[in-house]
Amino acid sequence: MSGTSEELDSLQRTILRTLANDQLAPSELLKRLSGHMSKETMFKNLRILAEKGIIQRNVDESFRPPRVYYRAHQPHEGRFENSYPPNVTGRSKETISLTNKEVARFQRLLESMYLFLLVDQLPNGGWGKSINPELRKRYSPEKGEGSISSTSFAMKGILSFTGNSHHSAIKRARQFLAEHRKANGSYGPLASLSVYESKYTITENCRHTAAATMASIELNDQTDSEIVQSIHFLLGHQKPDGGWGITSDLNIEDSDCITTAQVLRTLLLWVERGMKGNLDFGLVHAKILRGIGWLCEMQKGGFWIYDHNETNKTQYTPFVLFMVPELERYAPLIYERASMQLTDICKRSKGVPSSKGGSPHVGTTTAFILAMNFGSSVNKHIVSEAIRNVLEFYDEGESLLPIESLTSALVLELTRIEGLNIIPPKETISKLDQVSADIVHKEEEIKNGQIRLSNILPSKYAFLEKALTTSIKRI
Repeated sequence: MSGTSEELDSLQRTILRTLANDQLAPSELLKRLSGHMSKETMFKNLRILAEKGIIQRNVDESFRPPRVYYRAHQPHEGRFENSYPPNVTGRSKETISLTNKEVARFQRLLESMYLFLLVDQLPNGGWGKSINPELRKRYSPEKGEGSISSTSFAMKGILSFTGNSHHSAIKRARQFLAEHRKANGSYGPLASLSVYESKYTITENCRHTAAATMASIELNDQTDSEIVQSIHFLLGHQKPDGGWGITSDLNIEDSDCITTAQVLRTLLLWVERGMKGNLDFGLVHAKILRGIGWLCEMQKGGFWIYDHNETNKTQYTPFVLFMVPELERYAPLIYERASMQLTDICKRSKGVPSSKGGSPHVGTTTAFILAMNFGSSVNKHIVSEAIRNVLEFYDEGESLLPIESLTSALVLELTRIEGLNIIPPKETISKLDQVSADIVHKEEEIKNGQIRLSNILPSKYAFLEKALTTSIKRI
């Protein structure tokens, strides 16, 4: 801290002296600074100090409502350094334990989700449905048009399963994304959004831009200059409170946890990959820090909710942890509260429901597994049980099978779980590619009832028949 003190003005030094031995809520800090500066001046200088990485904004949930307080950074305690993101030390040495039979069932599940995604891909190369079920009535692509976010996650899922960034389905999806990329690096949806009983035509969209850029970074799809352009767009549309909202208009909609988590994942991934281009390293880190601070402030009782709706807290919390595992390093209390709440729910419900009082859901349980797999002190026994729960969902019958590309894509991400040898052989991938091609070739006959899908579908994947038939008819 002494290395930066000469760069600070007298007001900032006064704040640091006041925080030297205490962690203070803003109201208490203002009281102690009375006579030195106004409330507006204090918050202006607090922002400057936080962006410099000299002070830290924390949330203490032992208070109701949660208390925000500031404190001076201690060495090695969450400060953004040039080596960011830091490695989380103390990773658990526990391994996920599944029987050979369970591993075989797991492999069958992954193969089934891969086959479903291939058949579910739309003729224009995209995948349908918004990633957020709550928004489908408000803003959802028209039938057959596809969704930029769903397409981006489907690409990542296929990459996780095949390890092949040049897969034919990914190539077609690349073209779909390219057609919806704007000159400023943003990606726009294909419909309007109703907000506060008014209708806005959205040409730029932060959530879609984050998802598409994230996929592009992982797939090495675009030039550095194109990715930097998209990153610049995201940095420029952070809201004053530190979060991000769906739209690029800062005045239309509040920040939300899903968009903020996706933007943070994209920025963190770009930093991790070396952050090439004309981006200011300090600015990017300051934006990330503010975004993480907003997520910390928005957590309520260990959960994140969407659109002020308490019933969806179990639906979005696993996704936030999956997108931003760095919370474990920079906000351990926040991370621990969320993981403990989800673990408790998973124990009691045999899975994580998508809404209050709902049944265990494959998508939210899968996001929980992915989030917990990256933790350093996670109970791997709980992760193993959650995987068994997902397997049971599918074993119980086709009625529980989600007809949704995002859930299938998340399940495919499980291929990356540490400690399980579930990488499919190339021969299996080739056979599944051929089966999907045969089904797509016969789509019209299947729609018209001239051919039964069971005549094409291998018996191993017979439980997919209803889901695939529904998908074909929807397309």
